[in-house]
Amino acid sequence: MLFVYRNSLRLVSFADVYDLRSSNDELGGNFFTAYLSSWLSNAFIPLTFVYGLFASKRLYVWVATFACLVIYMATAGKSVILFPLFMYGLYQILKRVNLNGSFFAIGAALIGIMLFTLLIDLNVFIGAVFWMRTLGNGGLLANYYYQFFSENPTTYYSHINFVNAITHSYPYGDVPLGRVIGLEYWGETNSNASFWATDGIAAMGEIGILFSSVILFFIFIFFNRVSKGYNKVFLILVLVPFINSLLNMSLFTSMLTGGGFVIFLVLMFSSSVNNKYINENFNNSWR
Repeated sequence: MLFVYRNSLRLVSFADVYDLRSSNDELGGNFFTAYLSSWLSNAFIPLTFVYGLFASKRLYVWVATFACLVIYMATAGKSVILFPLFMYGLYQILKRVNLNGSFFAIGAALIGIMLFTLLIDLNVFIGAVFWMRTLGNGGLLANYYYQFFSENPTTYYSHINFVNAITHSYPYGDVPLGRVIGLEYWGETNSNASFWATDGIAAMGEIGILFSSVILFFIFIFFNRVSKGYNKVFLILVLVPFINSLLNMSLFTSMLTGGGFVIFLVLMFSSSVNNKYINENFNNSWR
């Protein structure tokens, strides 16, 4: 990414991120760069950063943090630049309390933030990011996907590139699914949604929600086998970006482009399984 974006790296404020994205959009559009940059942000950075925390190796933490800065300066990914701060804070919370209790604490904290934002006059940008992008966007887009595909052809999974390469049956030409919804309701917006909306409603209508959930169920079974023996807090932290992608795009896209497959593969390495810093048998106090 340093090479591809070498003449276009800029550190901008959150107010100017869309200008940076627009100006640099074509640079990362090729297949090779798109996949590697996505795997960097969703798989390699979390693995490196979190391992650095568990192993107390600052070099790993700083390298991952620097990579986050590079990605932000290249693609203006707001979530990526905040990733080190968020991961470190979550790490400090989860390592100090029982795992079951920590989920209650995180839930209570989120409820507290929600109430606080309702009681004070927030900056419009902060309110939009927290309420619209973080909490409300998923449900809102699922509703629009339902409205659209109740009246228009479903994709029968041809929105997935390798399926369409075989069937050539995608009904919306060269326009990606998120753009189809964005163009219909808001103009040029790219409205990506969760796997329930994309692999469920868009693919097969209402029955697709059940079908996509069954697929996710089998992925969970596979992941449980792959992750057996790992420290549970380590797994939670590493999977945060993947879970975020799962709630904002197709399940199949999340596994491939979103880094899920890469994380599963790394967890299968014997050097990872037997690593004393992240193996639960070496660190029983952090279950």
